[in-house]
Amino acid sequence: MNIINILNEFIAKPAMALLAPQRCLVCGKILVDDEFTKACMCKKCYNNLPLFTNFDEMNTRLIGSVSREGQAVDRAFGMINRRQNSKYMQLIYNLKYYNYRMVGYELGRELAAYMQQCDFVGFDVVIPVPIHAAKKRERGYNQSDLIAKAVGDGLGIPFDLKSVKRIVYTNTQTKQGQGNRHKNVEGIFQVDNPEKFRDKCVLVVDDVFTTGSTINSVALELKATGAKSVCAATLAVA
Repeated sequence: MNIINILNEFIAKPAMALLAPQRCLVCGKILVDDEFTKACMCKKCYNNLPLFTNFDEMNTRLIGSVSREGQAVDRAFGMINRRQNSKYMQLIYNLKYYNYRMVGYELGRELAAYMQQCDFVGFDVVIPVPIHAAKKRERGYNQSDLIAKAVGDGLGIPFDLKSVKRIVYTNTQTKQGQGNRHKNVEGIFQVDNPEKFRDKCVLVVDDVFTTGSTINSVALELKATGAKSVCAATLAVA
């Protein structure tokens, strides 16, 4: 270890921890070394993670937003139940807008573990819901890339970042009504490598599931290329 590393290890890091201690994004408690600092949660908030369990409800939302005939997502899965405790959405908010990238990867690993626990497995490839190139330049990254990579690592399946693109720039879905959400995402994705998904079971990963319109739009394009099935997994269900 050289002198710079020694100074950083024994002076710089402790000084920064004192001046700007890392806090739990859920409750605000100062984190200590043995807590989940990468996921930005204290032990209590981690242990009390409100897990979503009513996966049939996600399917019902899909039918309500896109009609049964237009539904392309075969099954949907989510981990954090926003309705049970909305404070946990601070994890998603900070991941998405404030560069807390490790939150995406660490929670993605937790999502993969929960999927295995619930037997939501059997996929050939995992892809993120892509954002438009212009929006990625604005933000610097796509939070769904981080989540999907972690899910792929956790499940031991390939992660594909480049084969599906968002070709139309859209405004955020957050303030859109149910009907507008569906129209806002029609025809905005493109599959550049169709043969890669033919006869495959594809898992599409995103940060938050609300109506499922965005993921369903990705699934429609994948089904058009011959994907055998398309399922969805998200960190949270709003």
